[in-house]
Amino acid sequence: MTSISVIIKPSDDVMKTKMTPSTGKGYRFLDTVKIDEVKDDIESLDGISASDQVLAWKGNPLPNTKSLRDCGILDGYELQLVYVDSVFVRVHDPDANKPISEFWMRPKDTVQKIKDSMYGAANAGNYFANLNGSRLKETDTISPTIPSGSHIYMVSNVHGG
Repeated sequence: MTSISVIIKPSDDVMKTKMTPSTGKGYRFLDTVKIDEVKDDIESLDGISASDQVLAWKGNPLPNTKSLRDCGILDGYELQLVYVDSVFVRVHDPDANKPISEFWMRPKDTVQKIKDSMYGAANAGNYFANLNGSRLKETDTISPTIPSGSHIYMVSNVHGG
């Protein structure tokens, strides 16, 4: 057994609804502690029901019954805390070989929210979102339009002269 420290980084939605001093700070656990026990600690400290939480690492939800060690979590790792109905989305520039942004979004969030988060409201109109070769409307919602783990490509509307 090894004692490790992990950072629990809440998503924007969690921060807006449950901002407390312990959210976003380090927690210290034995590496044999199960994910559901970590969630219980977060509930007791921050008031977010364990049943409403998903703990994820690198965009992948961690199984409740596995230990931190079983999940490959090491000292200093940062876990994401998101709501149970959240969807993970990767956004790419069409010319990039890797995602330029990764978001945990709620099902009711729209493509416009992704664009605003990436480019700011003033510049969001300069881009359109593309999923599997189809242009998405700004009013399209994450669910059911965009499945979890999807790769969205942002394409510039601005043409150089």
